[in-house]
Amino acid sequence: MTDETIAVLEKGVAAGIKDATLYTALGYARSLKNETGADVLALYNMALEIKPDSPVVHFHLGTYYDSIKDKDAAARQIREAIRLDPDYHDAYNYLSYMFSEEGVRLDEAVALAKKALEYEPENGAYLDSLGWAYFKKGMFSEALIEIESAVKAMPDD
Repeated sequence: MTDETIAVLEKGVAAGIKDATLYTALGYARSLKNETGADVLALYNMALEIKPDSPVVHFHLGTYYDSIKDKDAAARQIREAIRLDPDYHDAYNYLSYMFSEEGVRLDEAVALAKKALEYEPENGAYLDSLGWAYFKKGMFSEALIEIESAVKAMPDD
């Protein structure tokens, strides 16, 4: 349904609707199709122009930058999302997992995952991120505990 979704969102853009959610959704939908060009970045930038204080726009722009392997820009945007909304637990988790995947800032990755878990202690994705950060730090016993908890929380994942 991504193509249909993109078509509907593009109609909104073509109609001149100036809404940050519209541009963010279209950028996200296109990135789901592995589109990574200047067109996608332009959509996110338009969303930021319309609503520069939107943590959601900054978060999705950060995930876009991550998808094109610009990790510094990704981290900057996701940190901005957290600055704008200190309760944005998905942003804490995303940044934690991104750092763990890269094998960098692992102490911070642990702290970020723990921060996300303060909001949703049983969230399997957050538990997985903490386990992955521990694993990357070589803390295998702690990692196993968190990964087992994640499996219990998300048995079908």
